[in-house]
Amino acid sequence: MPPFYPEPPLDALAAAGASRWLDVALVVATVACEPWALALIALAIYSWLEREVPAVLKASAPLFAALAAGGGMALLAHASWTAPHLAGAGTVVGPFLHRVLPGAQTIALGAFAAYSLLAYGRRAAPPVLLLAVVGGAARIWAGPHWISDLAGGGAAGVLLGALAHLVALRLFPGGHLAQLRASRRGTRADADGGAEHPVP
Repeated sequence: MPPFYPEPPLDALAAAGASRWLDVALVVATVACEPWALALIALAIYSWLEREVPAVLKASAPLFAALAAGGGMALLAHASWTAPHLAGAGTVVGPFLHRVLPGAQTIALGAFAAYSLLAYGRRAAPPVLLLAVVGGAARIWAGPHWISDLAGGGAAGVLLGALAHLVALRLFPGGHLAQLRASRRGTRADADGGAEHPVP
């Protein structure tokens, strides 16, 4: 099985007798930042914040779209880096995308954090911030270009998460996300008449 993060052979030989507990923690944190794992984590967190299963699915659907778009973005970046080109024909797009968007983990983490905070506000802050810190630390430890990875991938993910939230609000102005936003602003829309009542 290939390693989960690049390691020079001499470093691996020097650390052969060392404790490998940190590797296990890094692998768990890295896998937790994969888009499919973040989708499952989002389902668990939203299930804790919601009361009914349909509400969980309504809140999760835009995030799933953002995670899929982030995965596609990372795939296109990888394809542009590995695509064959003529010898001597220099290109700057491939190397730039390779450094800024080396994988889908940081994009997915940014999208998950931005969307969750926009949808649930302070209620989602503790688990989101914990996952962001752990995932960011794993990317710093494992990534060869961690500064550009966190900056480029994180910014792209935040934009995708915010865009997914905005599009869902525009497409469904009276939907679940709009009700969450109204409840955070101290009001709640009445189900039948649209009247607003203060939240106790």
